[in-house]
Amino acid sequence: MKCPKCKIDFKGKRGQKYCSKSCKLLFHIKQENGCWIWQGAQTNCGYGKIGHEKNHFSTHRFSYEIFNGKIPIGKIICHSCDNKLCCNPEHLWIGTQKENIQDAKRKGKLPKQFGRKHSEETLKKLKFRKRPDRRGEKHHLRKLKNNDVFEIRKLLNTGITQKEIGIRYGIHQSVISYIKNGKYWSHI
Repeated sequence: MKCPKCKIDFKGKRGQKYCSKSCKLLFHIKQENGCWIWQGAQTNCGYGKIGHEKNHFSTHRFSYEIFNGKIPIGKIICHSCDNKLCCNPEHLWIGTQKENIQDAKRKGKLPKQFGRKHSEETLKKLKFRKRPDRRGEKHHLRKLKNNDVFEIRKLLNTGITQKEIGIRYGIHQSVISYIKNGKYWSHI
């Protein structure tokens, strides 16, 4: 069998087309302004993707591992050229997501932030506005009343199971547990 990239004869597994991972990657590369532009399949986000041994990989990560070595756990591969399809290992560096975002900010690559821009005066008013109290009986989805909660707390002290109390009031056992632990109805 002959490798389509390097034209070397090799003995590979059945269905293996290229003699090495690097030949597989480089066969689908077009060099442009120092970047190695991936010409194959892409993800929805615009990054290159490559299949190898029944798995799919991002081409920039695949390239980094071939030419530079293993990627540490928890790290990502960033582009110094900001070209998502570039696979040139000289344009790739290891970093964290935070470092990548800081790099994009520095270069002005982040999209504009949308939303309302409030004046300082409006922000102060919003900070101190009072919201209506919708806890307990005032909540539109409540099934219990204050008196029911007091009764449930008494029943919990008598040894009746949470499931039995829940059945009695038509609510799930987990709600009884939340009442007992103070996650629900803690305001009374």
